[in-house]
Amino acid sequence: MKSFTEYLTESKKTYAFNIKVAGDVSKNFAEELRGALDKFSIVNLTKGKRSPIQEVQLDFPELKNESVTVYELEIHYPTTPQVLEQYISDVCKCNKSHLCVRGANEHARTLEQEDFKKENKEALLTNSDMGGESAQDKVGDKYISSFLKDLQAASKDRACNNQPKEKAPEAMPEGTSISPIGSKATKGK
Repeated sequence: MKSFTEYLTESKKTYAFNIKVAGDVSKNFAEELRGALDKFSIVNLTKGKRSPIQEVQLDFPELKNESVTVYELEIHYPTTPQVLEQYISDVCKCNKSHLCVRGANEHARTLEQEDFKKENKEALLTNSDMGGESAQDKVGDKYISSFLKDLQAASKDRACNNQPKEKAPEAMPEGTSISPIGSKATKGK
């Protein structure tokens, strides 16, 4: 049977990231990067792999005709890609528009982003044209009153004429009351 310390040493979790730098990278950038990331307790940092020059890179759609250098990083210290990106940008003096840090398993999200950009969709909140001169026919008091009229007309259409009418309560002789358990009692007798 294993001791607690053996279980503890086996349970060390590591966090993997991909660091992508667009454009030309200086010769000492890898050393600067390793020095900057030492505080995160580096398990592994690969040599940068340089991609061929492409017209549009997946993670850098605003940059044209650039190559990307990818560093694979594995660390012990838990952090997020956003924190790493900001830290590397500050310490290595790298332009933030030329830097992208992703979790090792985030490649599926980049494909979704690529599909979104291909379809040229734009956010509806930034669109000033709401389809017509005014959208007041969709909100406000006029809309509410017309909505209530439509509901009233629909409820008349739904009314069932073949349902039995409710009976009027039977008249009780004067001085008779109904007890909570349902029996009738006459007062004074």
